[in-house]
Amino acid sequence: AHRMKGWAANFNQKGAWIRYNAVDFKQDKFRKVILMANSHEGAEIEIRLDKLNGILVSSAKINKSLSWDKTKANLLKTPSGKHDLFVILKNSSPVAIDWIKFEL
Repeated sequence: AHRMKGWAANFNQKGAWIRYNAVDFKQDKFRKVILMANSHEGAEIEIRLDKLNGILVSSAKINKSLSWDKTKANLLKTPSGKHDLFVILKNSSPVAIDWIKFEL
């Protein structure tokens, strides 16, 4: 079994969310987001800017898995500058997210 060496965000009900404050995207033209996540039933998440109903940056389906896996999703919008980032569980399948990373 994989033992975590840090904190993970656990989402256990539809609409659960976490906010990452003042994420600085600078002027980079990110095109993808990667999440290290674990969901025994498979989950759907959204990433939005600045508020819970803010601009939709990406939505991702986290595959059903008993272990930690990377999920890659395309960005629908390319953020620039500083924004609060909201990650929201869209279905009722529990998921744990270890980290989120943006890629060019």
